[in-house]
Amino acid sequence: MSTDVLDLLASSPVFGTLDHDELEVLATRFSPISAPGGSTLMTEGDPGDGLYLLTTGRLRVYVGSTGTETAVGDIGPGELVGEMALLSDEPRSATVRALRDSDLLFLSRADFEELVTTQGTVLMAVTKLLVGRLRDANRGVRREPAAKTVAIVPLDSTVDLGSLVNGIVRDLDDRAVVIAEAAGGSALPAPLHTVEAGHDLVVYLGNPDDEEWTRRCIRQADRVLLVADGSADPGRRPIERLLGETDATVAPAVDLALVHRSGDAPSGAARWLEHRDVRRHFHVRTEVQTDLSRLGRFLTGRAVGVVFSGGGARGFAHFGVYRALLEAGVPVDAIAGTSFGSAIGVLLAMDLSFDAAIRALRRVTVDKGSLIDFTFPTAALSKGTKIGERIRFELGETDIEDLWRPFLCVSSDLTIGEKRIHTTGPAWRAVRSSVAIPGVFPPMRSDDGHVLVDGGVIDNMPVDPMVRLMDVGTVIAVDVRARTDFSADRLDDDGVLSGWEVALKRINPFTESMSVPRMIDLLLRSTEVASADPQSEPDFVFHPPVQDFQVLEFKSWEAITEVGYSHATEMIETWAGEGRRLPKG
Repeated sequence: MSTDVLDLLASSPVFGTLDHDELEVLATRFSPISAPGGSTLMTEGDPGDGLYLLTTGRLRVYVGSTGTETAVGDIGPGELVGEMALLSDEPRSATVRALRDSDLLFLSRADFEELVTTQGTVLMAVTKLLVGRLRDANRGVRREPAAKTVAIVPLDSTVDLGSLVNGIVRDLDDRAVVIAEAAGGSALPAPLHTVEAGHDLVVYLGNPDDEEWTRRCIRQADRVLLVADGSADPGRRPIERLLGETDATVAPAVDLALVHRSGDAPSGAARWLEHRDVRRHFHVRTEVQTDLSRLGRFLTGRAVGVVFSGGGARGFAHFGVYRALLEAGVPVDAIAGTSFGSAIGVLLAMDLSFDAAIRALRRVTVDKGSLIDFTFPTAALSKGTKIGERIRFELGETDIEDLWRPFLCVSSDLTIGEKRIHTTGPAWRAVRSSVAIPGVFPPMRSDDGHVLVDGGVIDNMPVDPMVRLMDVGTVIAVDVRARTDFSADRLDDDGVLSGWEVALKRINPFTESMSVPRMIDLLLRSTEVASADPQSEPDFVFHPPVQDFQVLEFKSWEAITEVGYSHATEMIETWAGEGRRLPKG
């Protein structure tokens, strides 16, 4: 029995809970195999002859016939593949290919069936994995495994690459290793699986002047990071053609980091993205360690995404939660928001300080008076001039692509009945669309001519877009939706209500006023309850007790913020006592 096999099984999330004796028995049945990058491990429809445990490398899963295959997810080290065919005794349900050179442990069907009869804990471990995967599939979103190897390819010599790379790996200490071009030739160290197994991150540093070396780095990478001078010409560089040499079915994901000088604000990112097929892009300053640490967390699957719900003035509680997270050392790397949550999120994505962000939102909602400029209610109670001008004043003409932190917000597309996820274009237009409460503010027109209203109508907690588009490792949600009774005591059973009667009783001091929901309350409340719960579950959820505040009670911003802060600090302490610790930067 190989000690290496035993150690690999013990460190596996699937079998790591087994005791030493059980692992020793299991280790005698697993056989080590290698799969070259681009090779097919199993094909959909084939008999299930065994299962595989990936130890190093990366696999990609496809469904569908050849020519119409669809990638459904990646498999990272420590994960099983092929277990479903063994448990169901049916043909393979997917095709699996190695994205790069990979090492695996193979357990044949015969050995698996024998182990099941003698070691029931093995079946239990595999069954738990399968149940988890089916649960994730039903929710519709699967989080990708973290990258173990990253190829960094510099596009411009003006970038301080040494400072950037050192900053990325600094938080990992000796758990990261940087491999540059070997002296006297383009030789990668061997054995690679030993290097990878001993580190959380292996960085292969490409060289634009040596295409063969850079090609090898790309071939060995789970993810490629292109690094460019943000002030340079955004056109493609010759070295980028190497990315097109890899078969698209096994090509690594590509990110782009735009490096800016201290004092410069990001701009023009959209022009960089026009010329490249990249999954994500980041803005960094090599002398700002928080930027580089954030980039490092994204590359290693440890980034923290925060999702802010809608809820009107109650959304000021988001600021309180954010402050508590900062004080607890929890990084906020990506932000998603709906309705009022989008207005808060975009200010934080601009990298404003806590106090500056609150001042900006106060200028929009409190300092300049009501947001509602009443007009004849054809499409809405409000004309929409005030809210549009105030949002635009605070955000200027900044595009979402040029925010310091990755950001998205959600509006509801009434033309097609689906949510619209805003990740590009002017930030003010996206936020204005996301806060367009139906009947209160006029809807917005999208670039393709669709009618957009408040995001809360369809998705008041955009956890799914955060997971699917941002590739974060931890999702924290802040839910400020009301949880109070919306009383119908004074409504007639026949559904008849005279607005004149209600108005007259409210102004007549000698009659008891009718306590019925106001039209504006009905409109606002409808955006809180219409949207379904997210398919993806956040890792942590804050529910600040803000039910005593009205949706338009912006004048109470300070008290609402304090409620959010007190609730968050209490929850962070409670979770820590339960052994659930939020990630630290």
